[in-house]
Parts: sequence; structure tokens; C-alpha cells
Amino acid sequence: MDTYNLFIYQLQLLQRFRNDISTKWNDAASRDINLRYLNPHEEDCEHMVNALMVQNEMLDNLKARIVGAEKCIGTARSISNSIMAKCRDADEDEQRVYAILEIADLRIAEVSDAMPTLTVMLNQASQCCHGVPVQ
Repeated sequence: MDTYNLFIYQLQLLQRFRNDISTKWNDAASRDINLRYLNPHEEDCEHMVNALMVQNEMLDNLKARIVGAEKCIGTARSISNSIMAKCRDADEDEQRVYAILEIADLRIAEVSDAMPTLTVMLNQASQCCHGVPVQ
């Protein structure tokens, strides 16, 4: 039994008990106890019940918000994991690109080193073919 229903049940029991004994217990002491304690308690009962209902509604609302927040956290965690995987993939791609760039730099250096020799060879070939008719 939840707190609200237990509270209402106890209030109903108290009121039933007071009604049952009111005809049997009617002296100065009972009137004093009723006036000092039980009547004010009964009068405040409606305020307490309303306050408890509002509190229960707020707790239910909070529970729903917590469930929503937990779903958002799960979604954010999933998206974060996906982003982290994409970042790892990008890091691997970057490493491959740098490796290819290093190979390209080596090839450029090899071609640069070979250029003087290639230029001489092209000039020699050009001189050999000088005067040969082109078909």
C-alpha cells in the first residue's frame, strides 16, 4: 500500500473509531481531548490530504522526468560512442594519409635527385635524333 492510501485508510479508521465511541465516551475528559486534539486534527485533515495529493503528483511527475532523463542519457551515451568510433576511424585514416604522404615525399625526392641525370639523357637523346625525319 502506498503512503497516500495508507494515510487515507488511517484517517478513515480514526474517524470511524471516534464516531463509534462518541456515544459511549461523552464526559468532560472526552470533550477536552476532542477540542484540544482530535477536532483540530480532523479540520487539518483535508489540508494534509490535499498536500499529500500534490506531493504524490509531484513525485509522479519527477519519476516521469527521471525516466525521460535516463532515456536522454542513453541516447547521448550511444551518440557519444558513435562519435568516439568515428574519431578513432578518422585518426586511423589520418595515420594512413601521413604514411602515404611520407612515401610521396620520398618519391618526389627520388625524382628530384634523378632530374639532372634525366635532363642530360633527354638532351643526349634529342641530339641523337636531330635530323632524323619524323614519320
